[in-house]
Amino acid sequence: MNNNLTDSLAELAHLSNHITTLKSKLGNPEQEFLFFEGILNSLLTHITVLSEQGTIITINQAWRNFAIENGYNDPNYGINANYLEVCKQAKGPSSEEAYEVFLGIQAVIQQEKSSFYLEYPCHSPSEKRWFGVRASRFSGLNNNYVVISHENITQRKLAELELQKSAAELRAVIDVALDGVIIIDEYGLIESINNATEQIFGYTAAELMQQNIKILMPIPYRDKHDNYLARYRQTGHSQVINRRREVVGQRKDGTLFPMELFMSEVVLAKRRVFTGMVRDITERKQNEAQLNQYRNHLEELVQERTSELVAINQELRDFAYVISHDLKAPLRAISSLSNWLATDYRDKIDESGQKLLQLLHGRTKRMEKLIEGILQYSRLGQVREEQVSVNLHQLVINVIELLDPPPHIEITLETTLPIIMGEKTRLAQLFQNLISNAIKFMDKSEGKIRINCVAQANYWQFTIIDNGAGIEAKYFDKIFQIFQTLTPRDEFESSGIGLTLVKKIVEMYGGQIWVESKLGQGSTFCFTLPQ
Repeated sequence: MNNNLTDSLAELAHLSNHITTLKSKLGNPEQEFLFFEGILNSLLTHITVLSEQGTIITINQAWRNFAIENGYNDPNYGINANYLEVCKQAKGPSSEEAYEVFLGIQAVIQQEKSSFYLEYPCHSPSEKRWFGVRASRFSGLNNNYVVISHENITQRKLAELELQKSAAELRAVIDVALDGVIIIDEYGLIESINNATEQIFGYTAAELMQQNIKILMPIPYRDKHDNYLARYRQTGHSQVINRRREVVGQRKDGTLFPMELFMSEVVLAKRRVFTGMVRDITERKQNEAQLNQYRNHLEELVQERTSELVAINQELRDFAYVISHDLKAPLRAISSLSNWLATDYRDKIDESGQKLLQLLHGRTKRMEKLIEGILQYSRLGQVREEQVSVNLHQLVINVIELLDPPPHIEITLETTLPIIMGEKTRLAQLFQNLISNAIKFMDKSEGKIRINCVAQANYWQFTIIDNGAGIEAKYFDKIFQIFQTLTPRDEFESSGIGLTLVKKIVEMYGGQIWVESKLGQGSTFCFTLPQ
């Protein structure tokens, strides 16, 4: 019932308690009528007062105003007439609810009931309205009356309908949720579940209503749940509120399964209830277990392969040692013997023989360089220097002085090179190989080699540009492969390892290297290093 109606009736009841004290002042029915009429006119609720037999004695001002607003021109319409007869002739929609109101009031007038209350719709084409009607018998000082109150409860009804609509929409959302939703009271009794809960636990909603939530838990966890709720009722605080945790659930068939549970507390109609969101994580746990198996297997494979790589690296180091000590010594001996023969037997060996000895001497020197290149390549990355701040500009100047380029080749640093963190020897080796290649393959009478650097997003890009012989595009990848050369070794002594070392050094620092070139127009070697 609306608050205004409740307050009005409470006011009437309060006034009736003081009737006895007013008897001396209201000694006759007319005084009594005037007294109550003044009170009724002050109420906002629509009031009709009937005689004991059902004759309309009066209506209050709120009723008169409402009647005029609804097309009744006579503000005293119906007074001194029988209420039931007036109702039969009244305007307005005819409905089952209106007829039920009529029968209820009739029962009170005929003393079949002491009171009656009903809420009913009274819609018009332009708007929807609801009213609450109450009829009750009332004893005055000298007479008995029937008091009928009408109140417009449209705003409350609209609010209730909106709330019902929102509740229905929320329920629809909850019912299509993949997670189970369970609402319990502070004693653990289940008040509501959604469709997902039925699917997860195997119970129907009817089977779970008013059951203790413990029915969904394995036995070892049920006592803990009782302790949680008991502590909550005593202190008002719970250790499980607003916490996501993994627990074990029990289905109707008795099987156990892992689930994720999140509990929150809400207040509904001034009652505190718990809302639990449940997710079956069986599949996730199985995937985690399988992933752990894969991870363990992968770790075993990594350890196995690491052991194999350690053994292979040791073999390579041993092989490099053999090359360094067992091959270089015979090569030096052969080189020395060829020089000795060429010198001591110059007058006994003809020109053709002398050329063969020179060729033999050149081949042994090339073999020595090849062995030295292999050693450098195999050691690269195994022995690491301390990372220091390296001034690349000064380092490149020192490299150029060490290479001592011929007079017809000019080397220019077009920009100031940056200072970076790195291994000084490796960085010197990088620039030395690139610059020496540009010098070695210069075929112009006026050689130009330009070195510059630009800053990019998070790295430096270096370029070494020459106007030498150039490289065909089909060889751009080949030149960075080990032992690959583009010219016969008899024309240019080369181990075919220099650019391979350069590429490996750049990639050790997380950079990239590439070449841009046109045959006969020179080459541009570009590489990046992190800032």
